Amino acid sequence: MLDTVCAQNFNPYIGKACRLSHPDGLSFDLVIDSVTETPKLQRPQDIRTPFSVLLTGDLTASFHLGTFTIEVDGATFLSDVYIERVAPPWGLEPDKAFYQIIFN
Repeated sequence: MLDTVCAQNFNPYIGKACRLSHPDGLSFDLVIDSVTETPKLQRPQDIRTPFSVLLTGDLTASFHLGTFTIEVDGATFLSDVYIERVAPPWGLEPDKAFYQIIFN
């Protein structure tokens, strides 16, 4: 499924909360902040345009780098998604924790 997901699958959820669950039992809530397509990185044989998803959350949330299941509106949206914490984007105050998913 991860090979067929595209930016348009995330766009309706921008600004919505989602729950991330790690296989070790850790779970926490984030907000899907933005979706950015990068068409210049697309190779001729690629089916989809590469894109990234920026998520934001509370600074105090515990986080494990790795694969997560994402739930939106109480239903599983995606499973086995690799998510990492990133530095705040340039120009934004670091009052939130930022996370990123990259699909290429």
